[in-house]
Parts: sequence; C-alpha cells; structure tokens
Amino acid sequence: MEQFFVINREKEVEISDGFLGNVFFYAKSKEDLVATAQLSLIEKLIENGLKLKLENVLIIDINEQKIRLNQLQKITKIDKCIFFGDIETEIGLNFTLKKYHIQSINNVQFLKADIAEILDKNAALKTKFWNELKKLFNI
Repeated sequence: MEQFFVINREKEVEISDGFLGNVFFYAKSKEDLVATAQLSLIEKLIENGLKLKLENVLIIDINEQKIRLNQLQKITKIDKCIFFGDIETEIGLNFTLKKYHIQSINNVQFLKADIAEILDKNAALKTKFWNELKKLFNI
C-alpha cells in the first residue's frame, strides 16, 4: 500500500521583541534571481531608507506565510502595512487600496506600491513611493 503525505510549506510568523508594528507584505517570485532582488530591495529600504532594523518590522511573503491581517492583529499591534503589489484579498482585506497613497483604516495606516521589481526599474514610481514612505514614517 502506498502512503501519501502532505508537507506544509507555510512558515509561521515570528515576531521579535523589537517589533514596532510595521508590516511589509509581498509575493515572493518563483524565480530565484527575482526573489533575491525583491527581498534585497525591501531590506535595503527598511535599513538604509527608513533607518530601521529588520527586527523592528515583519516582512511577510504571502506565498509562504498564509496569514490574514486580522489573524496577525490578534497576535500583535499593527500600525503600518506596506504592500508590494495587489495582495489585499490574499491577506483577507475586503477593500482595494489606491497605489502610492496613504490610507488609514481601523487605526492602521496602509501604503501600497507596485511589486518590488517594477519599483526597482522605474525611478519615477520609486520616487513617488519614497515620498509617501517619508510621510508615513515622519522622515
């Protein structure tokens, strides 16, 4: 008799003691080079641009960490959510955010941009995103 096992690839969300309520959501590419570039861009943005430590934020790949925003809010306080791409429905939101525009909903500030690899190649969009991030983080 053959046996089949289902392996759950989903990673648990780990929240560090230094978490400051900032969550970055993105959908990791299946292509290794693109995936590496995505994460690198997000980490550089956090550390070099926002002057935060990686332990101060959550970076959630919605392909590996299948968590809804309301589930996350039951675990910890969320102040700011930054989305790379159209992923609202993937995390259980029933509204669509306008790109490059800060929106406050239920005491959480949201900012949505294009996917990281588009931002990386488009200086105008990158500037637009950075200007909104500066407002969001009071830089």
